[in-house]
Amino acid sequence: MAPLKYAEDAAGINDARSSAYIGARMAAGAGSVTAATLEHGLPRYNKAEGIVERQSGTGKEDALMGILDGLGNHRENFFKWIAGHRSERLMKEGKENNFNADEIAYMKTLNWGNEALFDGQKKKYDAFIKSILDLQQDMGLIDPESRAQWEDAWYLPYYREAENGEVKGPWTSKGIANQSSTVRKLKGSDLTIKDPIENLFNYVAKSVDASMKNEAMRRSVVNLADTGVLEVIESPNKMDFERIGKDVVKVFVDGQEKLVQVNDPELYRAFTMIDLERSNSTFMKAARQAKKVLTVSTTSMPDFIIRNFMCDSIHSWAINKDGFKPVTASWAGFKKALRTDDSLVDMMFAGATFGGGYSNVYDPASTAKTIRSVLRRKGYNDSQIHEFESSIARNSKEVMGKIEQGLHKYKNLSEAAENANRLATYEAAIKSGKSKAQAAFESRDLMDFSMMGASNIMINLSDMLPFFNARMQGLSKLGRGIKENPREVLKRGGMITAASLALMALNWDDKRYEELQDWDKDTYWHAWIGGQHIRFPKPFEIGLMFGTLPERFVRALGGKDTGAKFGKLVAHNFMETMAFNPIPQVAMPIAEAYVNYDFFKGGPIENMADSNLIAGARYNDQTSLLMREVGEATNMSPKMLDHIVMGYTGSLGGYVMGATNLLMRNLKDYGETPAMRLDEMPVIKSFFRGSDPAKSTQFTEDFYRMMTEANQINSTINSFRKQGRSDDASELIEENRGKLSQRQGLTATQKQVKALNAQIEMMRRDRILTADQKREKIDRLMATRNKLVQQAVERVNPYFNK
Repeated sequence: MAPLKYAEDAAGINDARSSAYIGARMAAGAGSVTAATLEHGLPRYNKAEGIVERQSGTGKEDALMGILDGLGNHRENFFKWIAGHRSERLMKEGKENNFNADEIAYMKTLNWGNEALFDGQKKKYDAFIKSILDLQQDMGLIDPESRAQWEDAWYLPYYREAENGEVKGPWTSKGIANQSSTVRKLKGSDLTIKDPIENLFNYVAKSVDASMKNEAMRRSVVNLADTGVLEVIESPNKMDFERIGKDVVKVFVDGQEKLVQVNDPELYRAFTMIDLERSNSTFMKAARQAKKVLTVSTTSMPDFIIRNFMCDSIHSWAINKDGFKPVTASWAGFKKALRTDDSLVDMMFAGATFGGGYSNVYDPASTAKTIRSVLRRKGYNDSQIHEFESSIARNSKEVMGKIEQGLHKYKNLSEAAENANRLATYEAAIKSGKSKAQAAFESRDLMDFSMMGASNIMINLSDMLPFFNARMQGLSKLGRGIKENPREVLKRGGMITAASLALMALNWDDKRYEELQDWDKDTYWHAWIGGQHIRFPKPFEIGLMFGTLPERFVRALGGKDTGAKFGKLVAHNFMETMAFNPIPQVAMPIAEAYVNYDFFKGGPIENMADSNLIAGARYNDQTSLLMREVGEATNMSPKMLDHIVMGYTGSLGGYVMGATNLLMRNLKDYGETPAMRLDEMPVIKSFFRGSDPAKSTQFTEDFYRMMTEANQINSTINSFRKQGRSDDASELIEENRGKLSQRQGLTATQKQVKALNAQIEMMRRDRILTADQKREKIDRLMATRNKLVQQAVERVNPYFNK
């Protein structure tokens, strides 16, 4: 939508209450508005404020789910009762082909014995339908005259289903132009009527979507009418209508269809999103699915949710102009979001929240499943729900619905964490005197995942690369924040830099910090309190610019890192932290295994010692037992198998592997499992690492890198000699005399490390030692191994890092 923003900026339009650009951005949050309408009250369009809001005096009991809730086990009969009355009218008009007179008469009697209940809920239902019609009228899609003929006292959406499963119902366009009302003239049909819950959901979702998009388009016409970039076609003819889809778009103003000629091609593409076509090739389908699996498997895990909340808190504070207080504002926002505070509901109705649960308005099966999960949360069992959804086929996927009820509270926590900083941003903006429209926009704009751009390259990369679009939006928001408020953003960035360097100074001579692998140093801030290792996640964009890069620069100046290492790590961080690696997720784990390199951690998957073993024996104490068994059975590397599985399944895969380890140790009769360390505990390990010796260190990685380099040089010299290239061999010896002099010592250390690793594995398999005894002995061996490798690296480092 950038061309629309540029056009409005040029025209001096900057009020969020009337901005077409902001209207279009908020229309992308129609799923949020739909969720609010279904669960929290009746919607209304506040023209003065330029936002959708909850009608005063309405609440959960007035929303669609509240109406269903109030009906209890009589939902099916209630809708049949309404359908009976509506079908009676349609039959008189010759438009009812699904029910005969006897069926209609029977349905009209289904309120017997529940007259008071049905009458009360019918009033609420009528008010609900009226609010949806009001929304369409106030946003220009329909006018009072056309609306009147459809404001039926017994209205129920009759979207029908063809034999091929296609639903004949409302539709919306991709862009903000060319929308249509969900009100349709009935012509009669022999097609089966879809289930009421799907019909109602589609009616609400698509009414909201079309209304918000049409309003954004209407604003565009009003705001840009005198700029020359577009013009309303007065008294359009047939040829003008044929140009729709070329340089003419349709918009409804006060219910009247208008044709608008768009003279700017870029603006036309923004209005229609005509270029937003995703490839449906087999490769792209697989790429999208692989990305989805990893993204969901990672972002749904509690450790990611907590890390993301903490990172968003710092990010929000750094770019906010309205007195956002880090930590306290975020925590207050989380608590309010968790209890669905009125401010959060206001944001939902405005379209400013994410994760509302009803976002996919184009997939009836998905949306019906969402409604079913809501009904379960309200206490209705599967048989009761089945009575209501009589036309929806139940299948094996329904089993997942039983799990949803148990995961509901977890999902609430996840959504509260996602919206906490948005809510804090919204309230800070309101307190600073901004309009509700501006506050809602700023909260959504904090990180708007719906933005993707119109470039096919960007769309494809976003489809293939996990977190790529999130990083692009984060960079965009940071860049805009610096442009709009450079002094304040850079001042806060400077505060982050000062804190980072102060912490680094405390850790400067701490061997525990130097042991940390480079990816760990660059991804987290580290501190030791009372001997216990604690780490705090760095925000992606801000953490890299104001934390990691200054730290690495000072380390290079102080001699901790070489110039070559500094350059390598800077490039690595931009590629991985900013998700710039162009290898699609569908191929990434296999590609990494093929080249034996973990791009995220910046090191080999298998080290040099593994090359001397058959593939099935390449594992260490961190390799899962399941992959060891698979590797030994297939003679495939367990390390590589572990990496591939974790590469495709993310954190979820790690939890599953951890669970199988516990199970398999019991099945294998390895005795007691070593007592769990703090850095092995799910979730906790992301932030608290304890005081136990590290399982792997940067010194270990450097050790094998140096040894590999020395061995490669030695092998090359021997090869030159065999080829009769004595001069080349002598030259190579002279250039690398120092490295070669250390090769024997490195080899001796490797043998010692191998022996220690064997002892660690023996301790794990011991059937006599207790869990605590195993832990103590294994940790002692790890500490000895780490110290041995560290001493070797420090001894030979001057010869390798000149």
